[in-house]
Amino acid sequence: MERKRLTIAKRVVEDRALHEWFTDRPNRVFVESGIDEGKVVRLSEARKRVGADLKFIDERLPSPANLPDAHALLEWHRDLIAAGSLNESITASEPLLRRVVTSLGLEGAETLAMMLKEHVCRISALMNELWVWGLIERQATDPTTIDRLRSTALAFISEANELVAERTVFVARPVSLPSQLPPFLTATRFSMPWRRARTHSACLQSV
Repeated sequence: MERKRLTIAKRVVEDRALHEWFTDRPNRVFVESGIDEGKVVRLSEARKRVGADLKFIDERLPSPANLPDAHALLEWHRDLIAAGSLNESITASEPLLRRVVTSLGLEGAETLAMMLKEHVCRISALMNELWVWGLIERQATDPTTIDRLRSTALAFISEANELVAERTVFVARPVSLPSQLPPFLTATRFSMPWRRARTHSACLQSV
């Protein structure tokens, strides 16, 4: 034990330059401070744990009342993740983009970009319609069933296009309403509901 104390004292003297800058020196010697070796070890371990956060010791923390709610923080977190993924995608696709521009030229690359943008808009529109996007996903997992419905779906689309064209002409015509009708009723409420009902019924019977 005596040898250990001598070793520590010698090290303190030799490393004087490392601790001379301390300005909060105790006003009594260590043996009279009431701090034993166990406390020193625990303080050293605590110092190591919080070492990286000591630079924030003089920072003023915001009031909890001024912080956003948990939902807003979650949305920010998701936005940061999405931004990080976007940056990674851009970095990964940049070599391919350079090859495309070199191969197609500026005008060709611009045309391709416009076509891709239109395609993305169509996909976004389809994803907003749950029943349509459900059919698309099912096409990937169960193509046999979708192939059986293909003819019915094409017939429905063809008839729907005809109905839309007829409706456009019908709505463009001037309409006279009876004076007994309430003012909030308009001619658009009576735009061929029987045709839409017949179309839906035929489609369901075909399926």
